[in-house]
Amino acid sequence: MGLPRLVSEYRTGDAITAGEFSITPVAHHIRLLFQGHQGAGGFILNRPVAVRVRGMDGGLEVIPVRNLTRWAQTAAMAAGALVGLSLWLSWQSSRR
Repeated sequence: MGLPRLVSEYRTGDAITAGEFSITPVAHHIRLLFQGHQGAGGFILNRPVAVRVRGMDGGLEVIPVRNLTRWAQTAAMAAGALVGLSLWLSWQSSRR
């Protein structure tokens, strides 16, 4: 059985023309591949990271994609950890 292989790269999608702009999506592509005795398997994650906008004059602007779900999940986990820590500290102080 081989070791898992991690592949991380940025990929661009097909360009879309809207009016005088050419819009191209950019994604972070992560693959974790496993080779086993019963075949292969793995995980694939595609996360949008930016949009490239090119005008007819040739100017290029890269607009980042903000991941608000990740921010919300991180804030919820941090709040849960703080509540858990404060409850544990108050329980410890009441035992004394």
